[in-house]
Amino acid sequence: MTDTVRLDTELTDAISRDSVYHEAMLTPRASLVLVLLSGLTSAQWSADAAANQFLSDQDGEQTQAKIVATGDGGFYVSWFDSDPGGSPAFGYDVYLQRLDERGEPQWAEDGVVIADRGFSSTTDYDLELASDGSALLTFRDDRFAGTQITATKVDTAGAQTWGATGVQLTNTGAFVASPKIARTSTGGAIVAWVQDSTTHVQGLDASGATVWGPTVLAPPAGAVSPSDMHGSEGGGAILLLAVDTGGFGAPRNLYAQKFNELGAPQWGAGPVAIFDSGSLQFGNFPTFVTDGAGGAVIGWYSSSPSLECFVQRVDSSGTELFAHNGVAASTNAAQLRVSPSVAFDATTGETYLFYSELNGAQSMSGVSGQKFDAAGARQWTNSGLTLQALSSNNTSFVASVATGSGAAVGWIDSVGFGQDQIVGARVSSAGALVGGLKTLSSPASGKGRQVAARGSDYTAFVWRDEREGTPDILAQNLWDNGQLGGVAASAVRNGSGSNALCLTSSDDPVLGTTWDAEVDTTGVAIPSFSGILFYPAPLPGVPVAGGELLVDVTKPLLFLSTAVAGVSPDAHAVPIPDDATLAGFTIYTQGVVAGTSTQFCNAIDLTLGL
Repeated sequence: MTDTVRLDTELTDAISRDSVYHEAMLTPRASLVLVLLSGLTSAQWSADAAANQFLSDQDGEQTQAKIVATGDGGFYVSWFDSDPGGSPAFGYDVYLQRLDERGEPQWAEDGVVIADRGFSSTTDYDLELASDGSALLTFRDDRFAGTQITATKVDTAGAQTWGATGVQLTNTGAFVASPKIARTSTGGAIVAWVQDSTTHVQGLDASGATVWGPTVLAPPAGAVSPSDMHGSEGGGAILLLAVDTGGFGAPRNLYAQKFNELGAPQWGAGPVAIFDSGSLQFGNFPTFVTDGAGGAVIGWYSSSPSLECFVQRVDSSGTELFAHNGVAASTNAAQLRVSPSVAFDATTGETYLFYSELNGAQSMSGVSGQKFDAAGARQWTNSGLTLQALSSNNTSFVASVATGSGAAVGWIDSVGFGQDQIVGARVSSAGALVGGLKTLSSPASGKGRQVAARGSDYTAFVWRDEREGTPDILAQNLWDNGQLGGVAASAVRNGSGSNALCLTSSDDPVLGTTWDAEVDTTGVAIPSFSGILFYPAPLPGVPVAGGELLVDVTKPLLFLSTAVAGVSPDAHAVPIPDDATLAGFTIYTQGVVAGTSTQFCNAIDLTLGL
């Protein structure tokens, strides 16, 4: 018979904000902060900020990563690789990798080559999730006559289902660049790209065949470029447009249009003006997120009349829900704000905007955030929430996602050229930092182009990193409890070796499952019971009668599993709570066998997680 005593779990700020706290039913008023395990393998999410997950570290330069969640807890990640072994050599080839929720690559090491190109420089491209779970990619392509725009669909096994080279959407000598792609509900896609001074938009079916377009969007003067695009309800897509109103130095404005799956514009004959007073920064192309109801939530920053971040929400009919030209992140006129990242909580209707904040001379920078209610009113005071105070450090590439009860945000923090780290935080809806600021990547090296996506109760960050010389693509997760890693693992420990190796398990402690272990009682005279002790801290091996203590019994007892000795070995089954706040934490176990004598067994250290 097995008797397992479990502990209730709650969070308390009295010990450490959002750390894990247990009230032991066996020991009154017991509490603990579980200890984070480090040193996990680099083939999965790492618990060590100094040992992030490498997605690609080939000989050439890897850069310009993008990431989308796959809907099953995993991700697709794409990047450019200037592969010296390619054909042609170098050339910024297009690569793709699929990760499961543990952060483990599902395809070949360093990813799958999607297109072996010959370009000596890069422009923007796009990655999106298809409605059937495949990946959609579009990019500039020089594998054919001239430079064209290609779109391709890659299934979950890494095969291109629209042909070995995808489908080419252009056959022109015109300048083409910066394509965007959005999924349709039938498994197809809508693609938009720059063609000279116009934007072309085209619809594809599930096989990659053209079903409408291209539709040409041309301004009365100047040029129009796709800034961002995402799929919307009913199979259509919302397209954000950056419009140059004249020649160099003329104002750059922001417009949006929604197309249905048949290519018909939904927000009037002309696009909706989002920002038409002042100007966007030259070369800046704002992004947006969908609101889950057919609309869009857009964040951007202006260069005139001043450097300021704004947000706007547009509903499914194209109606602006906030004031025209957006709501400013802050009313603090003494400081400037740039490089925003927008996130939206569809359940509450709350919008989050995180950004780099500068002093007036632009000699100091930090990171701040603002929350807006459903009506667009600022919630974290009119000055916003300071995450990293102004200093001589440079902050850049702010990336954020909504977490369901706040947001997660990360940014690059640099003390000098090539001396960058990545810092992040989970911010509650009330503006509290869950677990404080967290270093996501500690090696001081050149870093850039950070992006983020939402996983299962955690956020994944991907960036370019030069810690090994040429830039590579690295990744790190951040749980909602403010911890890193969180992949279930176990490690046997036995002090000096005087204890019998009588505690064994073939299972890792996955949240929401049962951890099965066995204690071998054959080495104890007339054994009457076996047990497993669960404590929050380890010991290196303290000699006592019956062997060595490998767990710190001065700390509160977390769990106790006992079994009446029967046919050896005794089975022990311990339920692991299905509680994401426990992910990434470690508990320390030790077996014991008792009868006419007592014998301590080895220890097994358990990291709770996926």
